[in-house]
Amino acid sequence: MQVESVRPAREVTIRPAAATDAERLRRFLSGLSTRTTHSRFFTGLGRVSDRVLAMLLHRGPGQEVLLALHRGEVVAHAMCSALPGRDGVGELALVVADAWQRRGLGQQLARDLVDSAAEHGFREIGFTVLAENRPAVRFVTGLWPHARPLIGDGMYEYLVPVPLPVAA
Repeated sequence: MQVESVRPAREVTIRPAAATDAERLRRFLSGLSTRTTHSRFFTGLGRVSDRVLAMLLHRGPGQEVLLALHRGEVVAHAMCSALPGRDGVGELALVVADAWQRRGLGQQLARDLVDSAAEHGFREIGFTVLAENRPAVRFVTGLWPHARPLIGDGMYEYLVPVPLPVAA
């Protein structure tokens, strides 16, 4: 799948992640600003450990991990995985490199993951957003205008229905 950025000369490829992407993902995560890292992980990352990389690249049952690459380097990471103890509910998390934010890349990744969520048995997808992260709140409500968050502990938790697959 090809996605065009705001500047058409910059082509981005979105594809499933692989274990061989570990060093590429480490460079990406290490290059994120403190603000972006905190917005995605709710904390700083420091040195990116092999354990964190393995967790972010793991594609087990009910899990999907996508990378957006530009010139062979990761510019965005998105994943959807089952929420423990919540049958039929997946959680989506994504992060876009600072220089690539507000170009529609996050929206494309979110749509791709939500579109394939039914194949993984999800009926709903959840998002947890820091209440102070106004761009992320606008992102979620822009894609799902009817989504209303549960508010608690400085976080907004959204739950949106997964569209049923279209019969061919």
